[in-house]
Amino acid sequence: SIPAHTNLITQLKFAHSSSSQNGEFLTSSSFDGTGKIWSTRDWKLLTSLQGHEGKVMGIDVLDGPQCGVVTCGFDKTLKLWQ
Repeated sequence: SIPAHTNLITQLKFAHSSSSQNGEFLTSSSFDGTGKIWSTRDWKLLTSLQGHEGKVMGIDVLDGPQCGVVTCGFDKTLKLWQ
């Protein structure tokens, strides 16, 4: 197991990045107010996404010409991370 978040995990999403040589990723969102991106090669944290005012309810990956991650929060906002 990996110590991923300090509170309840709300969603996990596996993704393959065709625009990156890093390959497969796992994204996670949590009640701790963060989204995180993990490498599935070694399960290391690549980045932590902070910016919501409160719980992060969901996360998804955008692949293609405009790759990135989108999160939705309990603060009634969507955030696009590139």
